[in-house]
Amino acid sequence: MPNAIGQVRDFGQTGRSPVSKDLDRFIWGGAAVAFFVSAAALGVYEWRDAQHFDRAYTVDWSVAGPPCPTLTASAVQSLELANQNPFAFGGVRGTMVSGAVTCTVLDLAGGRAVRPYTVCQFSSPFVISLKTPRGAVYFEPGVGKPATVSFRDGHLGCVVGAKTTYWGRVPPELS
Repeated sequence: MPNAIGQVRDFGQTGRSPVSKDLDRFIWGGAAVAFFVSAAALGVYEWRDAQHFDRAYTVDWSVAGPPCPTLTASAVQSLELANQNPFAFGGVRGTMVSGAVTCTVLDLAGGRAVRPYTVCQFSSPFVISLKTPRGAVYFEPGVGKPATVSFRDGHLGCVVGAKTTYWGRVPPELS
């Protein structure tokens, strides 16, 4: 049956010219390419932002300082410590005499979870007792001194000092 301009249409045909169909394909194809390029760019941006945050977070938890003095089990018993506060984080268990503790998991690969390890920062522990697969370990950073304990590659380390400034808040470089 002829339409208003004399063209005959079969069922399902619109009567549009081949040029119009090619233009539609070009527009839809361009829109699809633009969508996928935008999605990829957003993914790269999010990845870089996460890398920056992870690096800054690792730096914020990394503490350099003198090693914590260690104590023997008999020396700890002779101190007659009362009110020891237990703490646990992941596979790390122990006690401290006073203060607060906060722990996190970091890794050595700068943002990629390749070799994660645990770090705990203590505000003023006096004595830190840790239970490890190799036995109990005791550190005495000193009265009122903060300490950072790390459990990296099966090795336990303790330094006098901790970055407790931002406990409970996000540091400015991470916000």
